[in-house]
Amino acid sequence: MLSLLLLSLNYNYYCNYYDYDYRYIVRRTYLVANEWNELQDCRKTSVGLQMIAMIGLLNWLKFENWATITPGLQTDIPTFAKSTTLSELAIISSIYLIISMIQWFFRVTIIEQLISDPFHNLIDLCSISNISILVLTHPLHGFYIHGRSVHDQADTDMIKMNQYLYRERENLCGTRGLEAGSQLQTYIINLPKTFREQFDAASQILENDMEQLGNFTTDNFDATTTNIQKIAKEHEQLKNFLMTFIEHNNPKTDYVISDPSLLELLFDIEFKDSSDVGNFVRLE
Repeated sequence: MLSLLLLSLNYNYYCNYYDYDYRYIVRRTYLVANEWNELQDCRKTSVGLQMIAMIGLLNWLKFENWATITPGLQTDIPTFAKSTTLSELAIISSIYLIISMIQWFFRVTIIEQLISDPFHNLIDLCSISNISILVLTHPLHGFYIHGRSVHDQADTDMIKMNQYLYRERENLCGTRGLEAGSQLQTYIINLPKTFREQFDAASQILENDMEQLGNFTTDNFDATTTNIQKIAKEHEQLKNFLMTFIEHNNPKTDYVISDPSLLELLFDIEFKDSSDVGNFVRLE
């Protein structure tokens, strides 16, 4: 089961569901998880294009001759001119950096703005699928994508889904954001210690049961099925814990939402203390 596989990855990736009919959630989980895995390979620059451009500039256009110890930057050099390892490294590194910056600028300003942005496509998919994503890059730090749907249900036909999207476009329904009246769905999260303690306690039970499941052979079908059902129930409890935390219904742990300060943006550091109360920083 894919949901068990997601939980086995040290909980760096977790899907949080808001539906009450759980028969169809796993289908949307597969879809979101697949898009998440594809997003892992998404880069702002292409290595293949980078190498082709490097070979073309250095060999075909003779930019490699700029590394020779001669006055000026000339592609036509005397036969007696020589280059050094340091000068070659400087030219190659400079050209590599320039090509990377051009690729990054072209992708951010043109491709992602006019053609397709994989990250925002994932956010839209989460909203339509009614699935939120909590990513923990560190024990108490990570990212959150709020994917709670503003529509009645996520499992519907194409006609009904088109009506939902039309209502959303015409502002005839609520907003997608975590905060009321906001469209912002992405946050940098700094979690309190109490959250990690409860999270580890719930996840440890799942890890132990999954280890027991791995010890069963395919011949012991009844025992395997029983253990999977037990894991699914514990998975449900962990999911409910995350739901209550996001919705501010957990009396032991809570969080606040804030904007990053100028120093935090410049140095990419969180200065607020989140030991007792978590902090969700708006990420636009």
